[in-house]
Amino acid sequence: MGGDGGVIATQRKFVRGAKSDEIEEGKNVKRQQVIRTTTCALSTETLQEPIVCCELGNLFNKAAIITALLDKSLNSEYAYIRGLKDLKNLKLTPNPNYSSSQETNGKSPPKFICPITKMEMNGSLPFVVIWTTGYVLSEKALKEIGLEGLQLEYGPFSMDDVVRIAPLDEERESQIQSMISRRKRSKVQKRSSHEKADALNDNAGHSSATATDGKEKAVDADHHRSKKSKHHNESSAVTVVHPGNVAKAGAVSSASGVKNKSISHSAVLVRSAADSVSGQQKNSEIYTKLFHKDKEKDKHDRDLFMSVAGLR
Repeated sequence: MGGDGGVIATQRKFVRGAKSDEIEEGKNVKRQQVIRTTTCALSTETLQEPIVCCELGNLFNKAAIITALLDKSLNSEYAYIRGLKDLKNLKLTPNPNYSSSQETNGKSPPKFICPITKMEMNGSLPFVVIWTTGYVLSEKALKEIGLEGLQLEYGPFSMDDVVRIAPLDEERESQIQSMISRRKRSKVQKRSSHEKADALNDNAGHSSATATDGKEKAVDADHHRSKKSKHHNESSAVTVVHPGNVAKAGAVSSASGVKNKSISHSAVLVRSAADSVSGQQKNSEIYTKLFHKDKEKDKHDRDLFMSVAGLR
């Protein structure tokens, strides 16, 4: 037991200096996590808002990643980033204890904290981003409150929408699988939404065509009724002749306009005047014949009297 020759030390923990190596390795991991949560993964500059996150949990200054995308100078390590659609704008909660003046001395606390637990985002504590909304929370808040308790203020989201910020090497594979499934789900949702939109457009076009056809049919029916009514009115025009005095006779049209009625009235007046003149002429001739006959008779009687009397 004492290493006096009776026991052979075959485990690493019994090797001198092995424990210090493990401590140093842990410190390196922690140091790497601090760097990944405080500096841009692309430019290695200090993170400045606006800050974006990829689906594998890497943080970038938005200006730096946009420049790389435009210049097509993005490292092959980040080839899975096709554009801004593969990045999420982060909604971070500022740390009230942070001071830019202390940052130059290296003693300033982290810039951001969890809005629920108030834990500092310093790299040693796990933080997550909700991919659907962009909110950044500590993993502890997610575990303690649960999905249901966070939906109202930070949702909607599911566990598939939770992305670990600066994951460890052993967590990277699960992050990749989550990214693949999330992209497949997004494609299905887009295809479904497009199909629904096309169906709505087709229904709207069919309804519009039906309404147009109905309107055209209604217009045709109204036009047909108008023509039928006009034909009926024209065929129902009747001329009324009053018996009795010819001067009062005339034709009256029930379907003619004001102009036709005036012409008919004038014709009646002319006819009445002509009949009146003709009647007067007939009376004059009868009167003349009557008195002329009497004159001839008187002359004849006078001549006879004179002949008998021997005056002629």
